[in-house]
Amino acid sequence: MITKHDNFQDSIVGADYSESFSIDTETDVIFDILRNSMYKDKIGAVCREIASNSRDANRESNSDKPVEIEIISPNKLLSLGHLSISFKDYGTGISPNKMSDIFLKYGVSDKRNTNKLTGGFGLGSKTPFCYNDTFTVITVADFAKPVFKEEGTERKVDPVTDVVTLVPRYVIDYYKPSERRKYKYTAMLDSSGKGKMVLFNNELTKEETGTQIIVPIKTASDRYEFETKVLKYTQTWREEVTYSNFVYSPAVLEVAYEDTDVIIIYKTDSYQYTTMQLLIDGIPYPLDTEAVKVKDTVGRSNSNYLTVLKFETGDLAISANRESVQYDEETCASIVEKTDALKVKLDKLTKSHVAEQDTYLDACVISYYVNRASSQMANPPALTGAIIAHSKSVGHKFKNLTWKRIPTVDKFQFKHHTAYHVTQKNGQNKYEPVREFHLNALNANSLIYYGDARKNSARNANIWEDEHKSFYIIKPDNLDSKEGIHEFMDFIFTFDIDFNLYSDLKVVKNASGGAYQKKSYVTLNIRDAYDNKNLVKLERKTFLDTNGEDFNKTVYLAVGYLGKGIRRTEGKELRWLESRGYEAIVIRQQDYNNWFSNTGMQHYKDIYDIERAAYEKKIIDDQIEAVEAYLLYYTVKDTIDFRFIDSIRSLLPKSASNVQKVAYIDSDTIDIVKKELKFNYDGLEAKIKRIFGEQYPLVGIIMSSYKFTHLKRVQILENYLKTI
Repeated sequence: MITKHDNFQDSIVGADYSESFSIDTETDVIFDILRNSMYKDKIGAVCREIASNSRDANRESNSDKPVEIEIISPNKLLSLGHLSISFKDYGTGISPNKMSDIFLKYGVSDKRNTNKLTGGFGLGSKTPFCYNDTFTVITVADFAKPVFKEEGTERKVDPVTDVVTLVPRYVIDYYKPSERRKYKYTAMLDSSGKGKMVLFNNELTKEETGTQIIVPIKTASDRYEFETKVLKYTQTWREEVTYSNFVYSPAVLEVAYEDTDVIIIYKTDSYQYTTMQLLIDGIPYPLDTEAVKVKDTVGRSNSNYLTVLKFETGDLAISANRESVQYDEETCASIVEKTDALKVKLDKLTKSHVAEQDTYLDACVISYYVNRASSQMANPPALTGAIIAHSKSVGHKFKNLTWKRIPTVDKFQFKHHTAYHVTQKNGQNKYEPVREFHLNALNANSLIYYGDARKNSARNANIWEDEHKSFYIIKPDNLDSKEGIHEFMDFIFTFDIDFNLYSDLKVVKNASGGAYQKKSYVTLNIRDAYDNKNLVKLERKTFLDTNGEDFNKTVYLAVGYLGKGIRRTEGKELRWLESRGYEAIVIRQQDYNNWFSNTGMQHYKDIYDIERAAYEKKIIDDQIEAVEAYLLYYTVKDTIDFRFIDSIRSLLPKSASNVQKVAYIDSDTIDIVKKELKFNYDGLEAKIKRIFGEQYPLVGIIMSSYKFTHLKRVQILENYLKTI
């Protein structure tokens, strides 16, 4: 990480004396502060810093292998005798000449000139000391042999004669890898309190380069904290991480929305942050809403969604212990700028999401919740739920949400009808009258009945038997009112709401408690399968005996709503099945689930595949010879004037010498049979063209010439053929 430095004035006018501040390294006080006292969350510091260093090592070497983090059992490695956590990378390793700078010197870092790497303070590699007195470093690196170059001269004094001479001065030019070695170090705190690094093993190896840091875990309860902190700081990385021997699994993050600036995450049991997060190079930090004055309406305890603002390394200032963001003026301004941009983005995202819904009713339902900033929608799709949960952060109601340029509405106002919301409690039917039909998810998915008969508990028994929780009866104030009829049709067709007549519900005897039969018929809206456009022919059809009727000759295609067009291939296949004696219908998916899912009615595609396969097999068996003759005829006919066939037959390739004119065969039959034929008709056509274009060009010229009549050309051709 590129670190920022303030520019201070070094020259002081009128001063007699000055001396720079320094650090006393003879005592262990400073060392204790740097490795221990500055970290509040010691286990979290180890997990964050060591894992980040492993990731940086992979980045520097352009390794595509994951960082490997493992809980090591007591008897698995090094005879440690206790649980340990291991962080392993596949970087270039740490050669002995670099070891002192990386692990032994505080404040030394080679990451301060780039924002591609996370570190920069020169403290992270020592964090294991804030938790334990010892840790292990195993590294595989290519041993670097120094190569010197001559650079000027230097003075050399003879110790006996004091004679000064100039001799060449040699400096290290570069390090040349000469062999690969594996080094095992133990870092430990000694009596001085400063710590030391002890090399225990040094051997040649053929292993891949990389570094492994092993930190002993003190207690079994600390294992849980190590695992959860590792997952906290690494599961939102762009890079891959593998977790081995973990008791806890990484959370499966359901991302509702993500772009370069923000991630909106559905909260899970193991990912329950309560405030907005700042993600800096994949590492999460909580947003301090006291330090940054932004309206944090997202990620609160009453919301199922969490907003995470994404930043790159160097975008925000980080505290020295890297446990929190340093809220200086520039950092606060960057966060506010991104949150303001998020509000604009959510505004645009909401409008586009509503506009992209399949139906006008779906668009109105989302508008209903967004404009109320309500999280009461049950089990919404991820993006829909995220938009609803974050609608308050936009700061205003949406007045101009549209679907296909039609403004959305939150409710339908009845003037000539009363909508009765019917529920059942303790066996009693409850009718709640309303004039406003609110377009929420519950109402949008409710059964709708037109009240052409009196309310009757014996009719309602059919609904409760099907385990519906509620339904609506739309009761007209006057059955004969034209205004009422127009209003109801406006309600039905505006929102493409399917309905049934209340009088169609069979009156069930002993509905209050006696045994009764579930209704065995239903009248539904369906549409014709012939048209693949949005021009739809709707019709109402009564299906008798839905409990037992034989539907083996009825196939269906389910759609979200009946006004939706079907694909050209679907229409073609449905019409083909109709030509084979099947009844093909297009029906709403909800109606199929409610009435026909347990019947013999099958999806058209399942039947089509079987029927089509049998049809094609019969075509192949019956027509293969006829199609072969037809394809041969048209291959020759497309190449030469077939009127000359008897004259030039002997010049044709052997495979075409017996070609004869045949009757027309339809293209569907040809396409079916042609897949089974191995003959290369394109190759035959090319061969015939070569014969009359290269081998016998004069024959081709004679056949294609229009200077003479056909009879004359036949005579000329036959005379010429006698010469060859």
